[in-house]
Amino acid sequence: MTHASGDVQEKSCPGPGPASEISTEAVLKARIRRSLQRLDRPLADAVSLEPEMYRDAAVFELERKDVFRRNWVSVCRLEDLSGVTNCKAVEIAGERLFVIRKRSGEVRALSRTCAHRWAELASPEGQVQRLVCPNHAWVYDLDGQLIGAPQMDAAEVRARFGCRLDSFACETWQGWVFVNLDGNARPLGEGLAAIDAQVAPWQLDRMRRILPPIIFEGPFNWKTICENLGEAYHVIGVHKTTVWPSLDYTKSEWTQDPDLYCRSEFPTQSPDGAGLLGGNPIPVPNGFCGTWAYNLFPCHLFGLTHDFCVWQRLEVYGPDRLRMEMHVLAPPETNVPGALLDKLSSSIRAVEQEDQDAFARIARGTRSASARPAPFCKHEFGTWAFQRWWAAHIVQLTR
Repeated sequence: MTHASGDVQEKSCPGPGPASEISTEAVLKARIRRSLQRLDRPLADAVSLEPEMYRDAAVFELERKDVFRRNWVSVCRLEDLSGVTNCKAVEIAGERLFVIRKRSGEVRALSRTCAHRWAELASPEGQVQRLVCPNHAWVYDLDGQLIGAPQMDAAEVRARFGCRLDSFACETWQGWVFVNLDGNARPLGEGLAAIDAQVAPWQLDRMRRILPPIIFEGPFNWKTICENLGEAYHVIGVHKTTVWPSLDYTKSEWTQDPDLYCRSEFPTQSPDGAGLLGGNPIPVPNGFCGTWAYNLFPCHLFGLTHDFCVWQRLEVYGPDRLRMEMHVLAPPETNVPGALLDKLSSSIRAVEQEDQDAFARIARGTRSASARPAPFCKHEFGTWAFQRWWAAHIVQLTR
């Protein structure tokens, strides 16, 4: 794991608005506190979040501040910064960034907003050595420092006005690049030792994509995807002809740190657990059979199989709008015939489309007056764990 120590600048949230906005946030936090009281019980006695938490714009604004800004969010893989280009444009809940790998190997996360008149910087191509604003041609180096301003003295502008691109905390873990917007999150590696040990056989840092990203954009809430990954109970309805015949959801098990992650273990019906790519190149742990699905809270979602990993990257734009990229990763020595890769891609796309249709049904349901909190099945442990983390995280930040 590496840490980019550069100039991390905390981004202050907007100041208090009108009294009605403060009152609305106070009421909302009180409701979340009550939701936590219903969630912070044994699974058999717990009750889910309210449907408003999935559709309300005020909830999303609270999430932007207290969930996405204050936690580590995965944005790309190191391989994205090691080939044709060393720069990738990403977005975290409305904050648009460049993630850049310098010649030294250091990875930086910089704002895409020019310090002059706030224009969004152009997305560069190839091996980037500087960033240029398309409006007034201000130029920045890869540390975010202003190095050029036409008809102005860049050094004087820096000294007098502090103009530069904002920079954000950036770390890597298992080949993924993570960003923390407010710079105050605990180091990413703290607490991950247990997960490092669990995923060690897969050598995730070595894995590379074997398929182009499979992309979906949907009119639903991001939490629905996190909850879906944590349980296989839905296969009996959503995937009854695709996944259910090969997955025994009744034998699912879970491992968690309630402040950090949840791992959902979904065994297959096949006792030998043969890999889908026609081999078994990964020395999986004894007893592994099926899929281990992880959520490193809030939304680093990935699933491990006998011979590959599927990473679900989320870009969240609002309470009911997001983009999801599915990346299939495998060891670099994996050699799979093109026909088999096409079959794998089609299978993943078909199963995910079933999930997307389910997410849309849930999104429509949250707007019904008949929607209200409900109990959990014993096979929804991962959903309960995520909801409890979400509510506890926001409430604890207000204590």
